Amino acid sequence: MESDTRKEGIAFWIILVYNVRKQAGRGSMGFAEMAALRKKSRDLKNELKQLKKDMIAGGCSKDMAGKMTKELQEILELAEQLSTDYVTAREELQQARRAIEHLLDTMGESPAQEVKEALQALEANLNKVYHECSIRVDDLDFKSTMDCFKRMVQQFDGTVSIMLRSELENIKAVLDDAAGWMPPDFAALAYFFLHEDREPLKEMENEQRNQMVEHYFEEHFYGEFRRQVKQAGVSETAMELIQNHTG
Repeated sequence: MESDTRKEGIAFWIILVYNVRKQAGRGSMGFAEMAALRKKSRDLKNELKQLKKDMIAGGCSKDMAGKMTKELQEILELAEQLSTDYVTAREELQQARRAIEHLLDTMGESPAQEVKEALQALEANLNKVYHECSIRVDDLDFKSTMDCFKRMVQQFDGTVSIMLRSELENIKAVLDDAAGWMPPDFAALAYFFLHEDREPLKEMENEQRNQMVEHYFEEHFYGEFRRQVKQAGVSETAMELIQNHTG
């Protein structure tokens, strides 16, 4: 039977993922998606059970092996979802960049209705570019730019104004900048989210945030975990398991 702490961890993960998706405009998870996540969770749990057995067989204490594999399950469940949502957000970001380039090149000569439909499609696309490690939903500068752009889309009457072109260029500049950011270590990010307040990350640059969560993960969990699996002779298996569930 799962402990109260474990149940709280699972509940936290589900609520966090729902809120991130809701804020990013991706909506809540459907039945099929939830079923797939439950299957992944079962598969992960079985792999971790085997890792725990192998660690104990290699000389790790039962309590230590149980503690570490239990915590690793929470980390990897959240890390996998953060990674999946990051990939989706980055795909939307790249699609938005291409759409803006096309609009800037063609909207002056295209039929008004075609331009309006393309602007509306771009707006929907831009609503899905958000992620904790890309363009954040609480980025006030980007929100202000987006609010202005959305008003222009609503009021578009067929006239391709200098202001519309300028807003598209402003949005593209932000997307171009974000496209060059390195992705985080999702296991490290998940561990930080499970144990600390996310507020301090908001003011950090991408590289600074990545380094900070990696250092925190190493200091509080990963360093000791690597030492334990190495001593038990199961480092390769453990590292492969983590890689498989974080991409």
